[in-house]
Amino acid sequence: MHGKVYIGVNDGVTDVVLFDGEEPVKRRTFNADSASGCIYRGKVEKVISAGAFVDVGRTRQAFLSPADGLKRGDFVTVQALREEEGEKGCLLTRELSLSGKYAVVLGSDVRRFSGRLGEGEREFLKQNFPEEKGLIFRSACKDGSVEAIRENIISLKEKLSEIINEGKNLYEIKLLFTPDRIEEIKNSAEEAVFSLDEIKPLLEEAEAREVVYKNAVLVFDKTEAMTVIDVNSRTDYNYSDPEAMAYDVNLNAVEGICRQLVLRNTGGLVAVDFITMKNEVSWNKVCEKFSLGVKKLDKTARVFPIKEPGVVIVRIKKNYSSI
Repeated sequence: MHGKVYIGVNDGVTDVVLFDGEEPVKRRTFNADSASGCIYRGKVEKVISAGAFVDVGRTRQAFLSPADGLKRGDFVTVQALREEEGEKGCLLTRELSLSGKYAVVLGSDVRRFSGRLGEGEREFLKQNFPEEKGLIFRSACKDGSVEAIRENIISLKEKLSEIINEGKNLYEIKLLFTPDRIEEIKNSAEEAVFSLDEIKPLLEEAEAREVVYKNAVLVFDKTEAMTVIDVNSRTDYNYSDPEAMAYDVNLNAVEGICRQLVLRNTGGLVAVDFITMKNEVSWNKVCEKFSLGVKKLDKTARVFPIKEPGVVIVRIKKNYSSI
């Protein structure tokens, strides 16, 4: 289970913001036409070394990787991992999954446990479900009875089997399954609150070019290649020591930037132009705090500090996973 989730619906668009205490830690936006989580029977249109372009009935062809054994004209059952972005179609996988309250059922022999489950809880599940494979036990299992967990797993496996069987001998493009995204979100959270008013200020903040966070002013510019963030100090804050000012503002800016990366669901290359500091120890502390912050959002994020002129570049994955 995660913390509190706010769900706001406006003009057919659903915005979801997950909080850990007072801080937003994940955001998702989707509408009735969102592809993420949907399962399709698609037709392979083109195969290249990196994968295959597949027609799943959407405006743009989707991309499947890897595409071992496939050739042009083949029909394949796939699931969308992410939405279209720019000129790119949605990203596909042949590893199908369905998410429920207590488990995520997979089309494989994998068996995993939520990191939020303790060792005792994992042992309990292993003893009561010794033969179960092809699933992930979710953190909600700690509050569920054996009977409820078993019923959830059986229901999900039956549904996944139905989807696979429907697509097996189908030689046409068809949408086979659309997830109930609101139900998935409710199953993932300790508390789900339906309130656009509660999160509207955050959503407006995420659309603004300039954001004030404590004594830092953050200016966001999005180009085709990257997101550029310029850090400035608020004019109504006075410091007698410019170096102390730069250090204090930069530290606060790190917090504000990480918050905005969540709210904007920023991915790709990000360049941050911090206020220049002469003190190398202070610069290293700012870089360390920034590195720790972005790695909470993406464990694989790589951070490249450039002391002169005080720029940090990071490549970060956009979050396409469910809440």
